[in-house]
Amino acid sequence: MEDELRQEMVRLMVQSLTGLGYRGSAEKLQEESGITLETSAITQLRDGVISGNWADVEISVNEIGISGEDLKFLELLENGQIIPALQVLRNELSPLHVCAGQLHLLSSLLMAKDPQDMKIQSGWDGAKGKSRKDLLNQLQKHIPPSLMIPDQRLASILTQFTNFQKKRCIYHDSKEYISLYRDHLCDRKYFPTETQKVLLEHTDEVWVVAFSNKGDYLASAGKDNKTILWNVEDWSPLHILTGHTNAPSFVTWSPNDKYILTTSSDKTIKLWNILTGNCEQTFTHLTSESSAVAWHPNSLQFISGGTEKQMVLWHISGSQEYTWPNRGQDMCVTHDGKLLIAVASKKISVYSLDSKSQTPEFVINEVSEITSVSVSRDRKVLVRLTNHELHLWDLEEREITKKYSTRKENEAKFVVRSCFGGCEESFVVSGSEESKVWIWNRESEIELEVLSGHS
Repeated sequence: MEDELRQEMVRLMVQSLTGLGYRGSAEKLQEESGITLETSAITQLRDGVISGNWADVEISVNEIGISGEDLKFLELLENGQIIPALQVLRNELSPLHVCAGQLHLLSSLLMAKDPQDMKIQSGWDGAKGKSRKDLLNQLQKHIPPSLMIPDQRLASILTQFTNFQKKRCIYHDSKEYISLYRDHLCDRKYFPTETQKVLLEHTDEVWVVAFSNKGDYLASAGKDNKTILWNVEDWSPLHILTGHTNAPSFVTWSPNDKYILTTSSDKTIKLWNILTGNCEQTFTHLTSESSAVAWHPNSLQFISGGTEKQMVLWHISGSQEYTWPNRGQDMCVTHDGKLLIAVASKKISVYSLDSKSQTPEFVINEVSEITSVSVSRDRKVLVRLTNHELHLWDLEEREITKKYSTRKENEAKFVVRSCFGGCEESFVVSGSEESKVWIWNRESEIELEVLSGHS
């Protein structure tokens, strides 16, 4: 066991030193240890593919029963060597029983008017492109890693180790480099658990708060019919926005942080300019109160929804661009702008924004009424239920991957929202009806904090 470990460590270090450009040190290590990175046959294969020396490649790959003849054929065509290319097709590719469709495609390339036309037809980037490296990667799949170590293997192992350390650290919330010199563990004392500031500008209940995407500002809205924008540097009000005839019930920032949208039971949505504090657009013609809106990543469009069976795609200029005859009491858009996720009652409906079909791509049924929905950058969907549970859904597998609970038995009576937290979305955060904020580690489902503060 020790001899095997020693050999693997030496070979990994030799590969790493070579990759870093320290070839002399790599050769010295091989000389002193008596352990080589790879056999001469593997070296011949690697060098042959990268240099395009197909004779050497043929000798190497014949030993393990794999072929690189397709690329040899294409490179001969690129160089205008039609007769040698035809010979490869007849004498080397055909006997390998390559599928008929592939042979027909390669044969048709002989009629290409020039090398550029041939590249377009074949989807190939040429001998100077990345095709040789791609071929080497394909060949490597058929070669045991003990013979041909995968590229940058030591760096890959160290990356896996640091990722494991991050997942193991339940309070981790940083994008900074994790040193390999010691085990990583974040101290709880650096986690935000204490009230830093109490904002008193509102004169009645506060119903919703939202930080800007860059974290420079905070928006709050509530029963006093005010939407206040706060500068987080000194927590002074930047703007106090008024204009709805009824209290604003929802607020959300555009992805570029230039605008916010507010909704109200007065059946309007208002678009506010963050720089000036002016209302730039009021969206009317709503059949009911809009309970939520979701921005498109382009910051030019958004979708509104409510209790009635109508979701509307708007342009910030004021025009309606599309309508779905379905309910969306809360909603979100994936960060690539391709999917709209809307919730109503106990259902999660997923729509394609590319096709704009009025029928959902698929529907997921929950066990209880849903009060809010959020989506992470890696397309995991978080829903908050009236049974005081939060479920994390994998859209690809359409299954619950994580569950979080506030440990309360009675059904919720109010709209309680949840979201992802932390610079890498490593936490799940939720309000509650008992005036507390709950925080869990997203990966481990461990309850980290239950924060008090409100009466």
